Amino acid sequence: MKWLISSVLFFLVSFSLSAYEIKGELINKDTSVSIIEGQTFNAYLRIWPFANADLAAVKEALNEKDFLDFFYIVNVQKVEYSNNNEEVLEIEAKVILKKFYVPRTFYIWPYKSLTIPFDIINIQPVKNPTKQDFLILQQPVIETIKKNPLSLWVYFIVVLVIGMLSYFLILLVRRNRIKKVKQAELDKWIVIFKNVRDRESLEEIYRTKDNWLPLVGGETPPILMFFKLLNKIQFKKDWDEMEEHQVNEAFDEMRSIFERN
Repeated sequence: MKWLISSVLFFLVSFSLSAYEIKGELINKDTSVSIIEGQTFNAYLRIWPFANADLAAVKEALNEKDFLDFFYIVNVQKVEYSNNNEEVLEIEAKVILKKFYVPRTFYIWPYKSLTIPFDIINIQPVKNPTKQDFLILQQPVIETIKKNPLSLWVYFIVVLVIGMLSYFLILLVRRNRIKKVKQAELDKWIVIFKNVRDRESLEEIYRTKDNWLPLVGGETPPILMFFKLLNKIQFKKDWDEMEEHQVNEAFDEMRSIFERN
């Protein structure tokens, strides 16, 4: 019985040692060790001893996948064995820090039947104070285009349609804004015209004609008639009753133009 217990313990210890014999490292290759949530950086992964691995399978397991709970591998650029040691697998990749974490002793990457402990080197995670949710595309646009060139035309058409819609939307918004400004200016002059009561205010209307004429489309016959009658008598010291009546009548005709606009 003692022999059986000893054998089981030996097997468990041996299995535990062999299971953790393999290890890995995730190393930040960029100059700054401070990585903010959502930031992309160049990384270098090393796994050893890892001889005779299927390199394509390793790339597939890493590329565009979550990694060590806190990272996302955007693109695996190279997978090859070290020139100095054929048991050391070296991987170059673009990596995103998905979320802030408190550094710990080791991190686990499950690969097939293996549970590989990883060390993280040259990375000091920094919280992003403006962080909401970082959107990570599962398939980058460039990779999609490489796999299917026809998709380039799809992207082009989508961008073109969005661009045209945006252009017409901007024109529409700008036109409405100009229309509102013009209407506000027109409303102001309608009030001014309605409040004309005497000679002084009639002459003020004439002096400011350059400001309101564009709002009614320029010099129409009623406007020209008002100008003509006013020009005849505006320099007189006093207007007689007939002159005042003619000018006021011409002004009333002209004022109706504003009310129609």
